Amino acid sequence: MRQLLVLFAALAGLHAERPNVVFILSDNQSYWEFGCHGNPVVKTPNIDRLAAQSVDFSRFYATPYCSPSRAEFLTGRYAMRYGIYNTIGGVSQLPGSATTMAEIFRDNGYRTGMFGKWHLGESFPMRPEDQGFDEAFWHGGGGVGQLPDYYGNTLFDTTFIENDQPVPTKGFCTDTIFDRAIRFIEQHRKKNFFCYVPTPVTHKPWAAPDKYKKPYETMGMKSGDAAGYGQMTNLDENVGRLLAALDKLKLRDNTVLVFATDQGMGREAPAKDMSLPQIRGGHRAYDWANQVAFMVRYPKRVKKTGYVQDQLAGAVDILPTLATWCGLKPANSFDGVSLAKNLENPDRAWPDRTMITQCPRGRVPKEWHNAVVHKQNWRLTGANELFDVTNDPRQTNNIATRHPNIVAELGKVYAAWWREFDSDRPGIPRAVIGHPERPEVRLTSMDWYQGASPWNQGNIRRGRAKGTWAIDVAKTGRYRVELRRYPREADLPAQAVSASATIGDAKAAHKLEGSAKSSVFTMNLTKGKHDFTGGFKDAKGNDIGAFFAYVKTIE
Repeated sequence: MRQLLVLFAALAGLHAERPNVVFILSDNQSYWEFGCHGNPVVKTPNIDRLAAQSVDFSRFYATPYCSPSRAEFLTGRYAMRYGIYNTIGGVSQLPGSATTMAEIFRDNGYRTGMFGKWHLGESFPMRPEDQGFDEAFWHGGGGVGQLPDYYGNTLFDTTFIENDQPVPTKGFCTDTIFDRAIRFIEQHRKKNFFCYVPTPVTHKPWAAPDKYKKPYETMGMKSGDAAGYGQMTNLDENVGRLLAALDKLKLRDNTVLVFATDQGMGREAPAKDMSLPQIRGGHRAYDWANQVAFMVRYPKRVKKTGYVQDQLAGAVDILPTLATWCGLKPANSFDGVSLAKNLENPDRAWPDRTMITQCPRGRVPKEWHNAVVHKQNWRLTGANELFDVTNDPRQTNNIATRHPNIVAELGKVYAAWWREFDSDRPGIPRAVIGHPERPEVRLTSMDWYQGASPWNQGNIRRGRAKGTWAIDVAKTGRYRVELRRYPREADLPAQAVSASATIGDAKAAHKLEGSAKSSVFTMNLTKGKHDFTGGFKDAKGNDIGAFFAYVKTIE
């Protein structure tokens, strides 16, 4: 008994030593859209104060566009290893085979929760609750109101998803998300927890409560821009609320607090006297799109704070760093490196490294498209475009011909990386149907991997689209297949006279009444990977998309 008591005491001590983790990820907010980073217009006093309490990185990079960036933050690996090349078109999904930050924390005894935007898959096994989160409170798509989201959703009185059920809320979405995150922290304050708060703001649509929007309108901003900056100030206020909750619960010292943004933006300066170095048009191989905010606060271990860290780091580094501090045992290797020792000892030599960011922005990746090789101050964007961002932050002066050796060195790094990727390209992520844990699966057309690439609810109303899902049937059997133009919650007619579905070798078709809202088939499906195409036709023979499908095992 004495030995058991000693063991329990040791385990309790280990639990007490491990830090909690809170990771706040703002959407589409550039490095420069904070007061602490030189923006004289936006009001972000709480995040500015957090920067003063943190190590604030000035050269931290993430792959532009939401899905690939989030995949890299959550796995510590390059998104292209998982076939994530875009934000739509079936190539924005993190496959169930990936090991996420949440899964690693959960498997190491942490309680895990996420509150906000997911954008890494809408169907089993790619939803947040399938990928390691004990609690998931999220909205569909890449922005509130996009095609997979609850039909008619807005940033006010938003309907979220929790335990497969729609949850109506009151108020502004960011306030609601932080309410839930703070409640999660309060409920699990005596345990180890990982709390992920990926906000839907500042992604469009830009809307904000009047109290946050009006101050920017008085500066002469257009209404839409004022709403965008109002979102930032509202977000800042909510960050302040969460920080205050950690203080009140006496969790500050032993909590790793990370604040980051998922990609840069090219918003024009909101005032004539501003000159922000991230603003540059064209494709997304420039710092304005890749450079993001990243601050980390961990009072128990990181003693020197309030300084700007100008060494190269990126999204793939956060999970290795947290694994070091939290004593996690990851299931796979990382593309990133742990920054823990450098953060604890700023005088420690920083690793000399190169990093690659690339989002092909299409279903088929192309060599060098939207690709950057980063090394200290150098940026190789494409095979023949070199910039020195220390002396040319706007990246307007291509100096490739003056530094052929640097071009060759960085080009060689990219060529080796591309060969590795190109020789082992991942297959398309597939929704799994017929799994015993998921008797019914909802599919949305944002995940069609062939055909059209619809992404907003306007596409549903226009109707003209056709595409194909990639699915994996877990077991041979009979299935109920329901096709819909509008999701169930919309309860609107398809405005079609016929419907058809093809899943592998199984085919079904029938006529519809004009008021029909859906078409339901019973289909015999065989185990294995299949293409699934379904759709409607109107009275003139035009295709109307089956933008949603609900597939259920028949017992």
